Amino acid sequence: RAARYAGSVAVRQASPTVSPNSRVRHRPKKFMVADEPQIDVKSALESPEVPPKSADGGNQEEFEQYWAANNAPLRLEGGWLERKAHPQLKIEKYWFNEKSGQTVFVRPDAAEVDGPAVVPEFEDLRGEGPAWSMSIMDLKKALANEEEKKLGLSYRELARRAVFTYEEFVPRVLSWHDYQHLTFWFFGGMDRPGKVKSQGGKGGFSNTGNEDLFAPSEFFREAATLIRERIGRMHPICLTYFVWTFVRAGVVDQKMLAAVGDHCCRGIVPMMDRCSLGTMLWNYGKLKVSHEQFFEVAALELSRPNRVRSLAPRNFQNVSLAYNWRKHFDEKMYISLLQGMRLNMDGHRPVGPKCDTNHLFPYYCKDGSEVLADSFRISSLEVILRALRQTSISGPEMEACIASMVSYTCRSIVESPQMMRDPGDVAKFAIEVLLTMSEMPEMRPALSLLFGPGRDRLDLPKLLRESARDKSLCSKLENAIRSAGVEVDRGDKAGGREGGR
Repeated sequence: RAARYAGSVAVRQASPTVSPNSRVRHRPKKFMVADEPQIDVKSALESPEVPPKSADGGNQEEFEQYWAANNAPLRLEGGWLERKAHPQLKIEKYWFNEKSGQTVFVRPDAAEVDGPAVVPEFEDLRGEGPAWSMSIMDLKKALANEEEKKLGLSYRELARRAVFTYEEFVPRVLSWHDYQHLTFWFFGGMDRPGKVKSQGGKGGFSNTGNEDLFAPSEFFREAATLIRERIGRMHPICLTYFVWTFVRAGVVDQKMLAAVGDHCCRGIVPMMDRCSLGTMLWNYGKLKVSHEQFFEVAALELSRPNRVRSLAPRNFQNVSLAYNWRKHFDEKMYISLLQGMRLNMDGHRPVGPKCDTNHLFPYYCKDGSEVLADSFRISSLEVILRALRQTSISGPEMEACIASMVSYTCRSIVESPQMMRDPGDVAKFAIEVLLTMSEMPEMRPALSLLFGPGRDRLDLPKLLRESARDKSLCSKLENAIRSAGVEVDRGDKAGGREGGR
C-alpha cells in the first residue's frame, strides 16, 4: 500500500523556467549562491507545462490513481520508475532513476519493461496478546493512565502494533483529524487527573510539545528500530506523522532519522502532501538533526511552481523555520517561497481566519470532511520574517515580500476578527522589519518606505503609544527604531488604525 522502493540518495530535478531579474542575497559566505537568473513563479504557473491548479486538493479518483501508481510503479529501461505526485499537485507524473537517483518531470526516452518494480518482502508484524486485542482507544487510555504493567502490555508489542497500524493506513493528507484515531501513543485532548491536557482538534497538531502527552521513551526506541528496518513499507505521509510524535515526545534516534531522510531522497518527496513535506522538514529542524541531502532534495521540490502554489501559510512557516534552524540555504527555493507567500497574502481578501477555497484549495480527510487552510496571522508573519532575517535573506524579492507582509498586516488590523490577533502583534512584527533594516542596510531605502501614517504603512508613533503599557515591548520597539536609524516624530498625533490588541 505504501511506497516501497530503494535507490540512490542523490536526487536532481529539472529546473523550472527562469527569467533574468533580481536575486536573493544571503550574507554568510559559507553558503554558495548559484550564478543563475531568478525564477518567476507567477509566469511559470501560466505555462502549459505546469498542470492546472487543483480545485479541491484531489478527488477520490485521483487518490485511487496516486495510491495504485506508487504501490506498483511502472518500470522503464535504464532503472527508471514512473510515479505520480500527490493529488494536491494534480497527480503530476514524474520519473525516478534507481541507479542515478535522478528525479525528472519529463518522461525519459526509455521503453517500458514488463512487470512492476520489485517490492521487498517484510515480516508480518501481527501478533497476539493485549497489545493486539485491545482497541486503539483502549490502548490510548491504558498508556495515558500508566497501566501497561497491570494489563500486560509490553513496549515491544505496542511498537509493533503502532507500526503495523500506520503501515496499513492509506492516507490522503497529513491531518490530525485522521491520525487521532490511529495514534494510541499520543494522549492529546484526554482528561487525565493530575496530567496536562493539550488542546483538542487541530490544536493537538502543534509545534510545541509535552513529553507527558506521549508513551514512554522505551516505546519509541522499539518503534525506531522497526521503522528503520522496514523503511519503505510505511507511506511517507504516515511516516511524517510518526516522526512528529518522536519530536513532540523529545526522543531523538539518529539511526532512524538517517534512514528516514535517505528514504525521502529516493524519489519520495513529490508523493508528499503540502503538510507532510513541511512537517518532515520541521521535524529535523526541531530535533537539530542534520540531513543535508534531504534538505537539498526538498529545496528542489519547493522550487517547483506547481508545489509552491499548493502551500498553505503554516507550510511556509514550517519550511522557513526548518531551513533557518539547519542553516541550509538554497537560492531558488527562497525565491520561490518569497514569491509564493506574496501570491497567498496579496490574494487573500478580506483577511479572514481561513483561506477561501477559490484562493487555496482545502483538504479532505478519509471520512470526507473538508478542512479549510488557516490563513496567515500577524504573529505568524513575525515568526517567518524572523527566520528569514536570521538566515540573512536580502534582495529585491525579500523587499517585495516584506512589503506584502506589511500590507497584509494593515488589512488584518482592519478586517480580521479578534481571534486572529495577539496582544502587541503589530508592534512585534514591526520590530522584525526594523531589525531586518538594521542588519541588512542594503534594504533600508526600500523598507523605510513601509513606515509612516497612511495606507499599507506601519505607524511607529502610534505603535509606541499603544505599546506604552507593556514596558518590555515598548523598550524593544524603541531599541529597534534606533538600531534601524528610522526617525520618528514623537509628537505625531496621527490617528489611523488600531496598531495592536
